[in-house]
Amino acid sequence: MKVYKGVSWIADKLSVAPSEKDAKWMHHRKEEVWLSSVFRKRYPLSTKAIFKGKRDIKVKNNKNVIIATHPRPYEQWIYDCLKVDIAIVCRRNEIKAAEKRFQSEKSAALKRKSNLSKMLSLFSPSLAIMHKKGIIDVVIGRGSYFDVNGYPSEKDDIDLILLKEEKPNYAGSYKIINEKITEFISDSKGDFGVNLISFDEKTIKKPLNKHAPTFSLILIMKGYNGLGTLYERYVLEKGVPVKIPGLKVNDAKRITRKFASNLNKDTREMQLRENKLTVFPKNTNNS
Repeated sequence: MKVYKGVSWIADKLSVAPSEKDAKWMHHRKEEVWLSSVFRKRYPLSTKAIFKGKRDIKVKNNKNVIIATHPRPYEQWIYDCLKVDIAIVCRRNEIKAAEKRFQSEKSAALKRKSNLSKMLSLFSPSLAIMHKKGIIDVVIGRGSYFDVNGYPSEKDDIDLILLKEEKPNYAGSYKIINEKITEFISDSKGDFGVNLISFDEKTIKKPLNKHAPTFSLILIMKGYNGLGTLYERYVLEKGVPVKIPGLKVNDAKRITRKFASNLNKDTREMQLRENKLTVFPKNTNNS
């Protein structure tokens, strides 16, 4: 019996989408590639119908049985993906023991998830001040702590998207606002860590306690068109608004829906033909 956490795979209609074996940036542990391939065969496309499901899944694979949490939407590089947060692989004569271990892992993850409000309360004063200063307008949550099928592990960050409704009116405004966020958060009080994701990910605040929560932030400004993936639309339509003093939940939902309605249609095929996108991430060895 073996326990896996956070297994993802490409579930995209693009004809050029690479195999799991070739998508090396997707897998930090090589021994998971076969498992991702099994899930991909079972769930080859990310669809709205899948997101509505909640039941755990069980997959037979040769002499093994795979028990996993329901797939949730995910995205890496230019591809729609799916992800299960907990998966257990066992022999067929180990199913009862595997199911018991599976329920134990789920319970531990749900206990972690139940502490979300407490962890957010550490960071919400900083969000409130940034909102008051006009740096950000809305904050929505995504990922394992917010998704209905999310089961966070000990190492998972709390993913937050910061929305800025004002359209950039000068070159470099996105960079400047990211710099304002970096400067403000790095000086903010409270025992928590913060990573800011722009074109890469950088740590802008380190926690004092190794058990303190870490938040990952990404800024989206008006005019953001995205790639038109299903995941982008899902996050902006279904993302959970984080309560900020001075901002009504209905106003937050209105703003996020507006962002979702402005997303591009899926133009990745055309961008690939025009060499504006690449099948593999840059600086990734896929030989």
